[in-house]
Amino acid sequence: MLNAQTPIKAIRQLCLDCAGGPSAVRECQGETLSDGWCPFYVYRMGKGRPSVKLIRKHCLRCMGGSPKLVRECPSATTCPLYGYRLGTNPKRVGVRRGFSSRIKEMTGGDSRVRVA
Repeated sequence: MLNAQTPIKAIRQLCLDCAGGPSAVRECQGETLSDGWCPFYVYRMGKGRPSVKLIRKHCLRCMGGSPKLVRECPSATTCPLYGYRLGTNPKRVGVRRGFSSRIKEMTGGDSRVRVA
């Protein structure tokens, strides 16, 4: 399931791959990573709303802190987090954000203009 549709599904798949199956994920204590606590522990059961920035931090840690290596990551076919490695959600490209984006659009970016 490398084409996970959401960050939470990608994290769940990573946990399944890391632990070896659903029962092992349930029993996971979050300490299975060789370099410390797993940042995805609270999301291991596929619940919650993780930030793609959390995935970015994990990828940076995986690649020794190098943003260049994260961009050039060779794990495209094996890592369920690959699509989120840059700290963005590829499914949301072009989607505008909230109220402030609409205000900027209506005012042409000028914060002094009052919208009635």
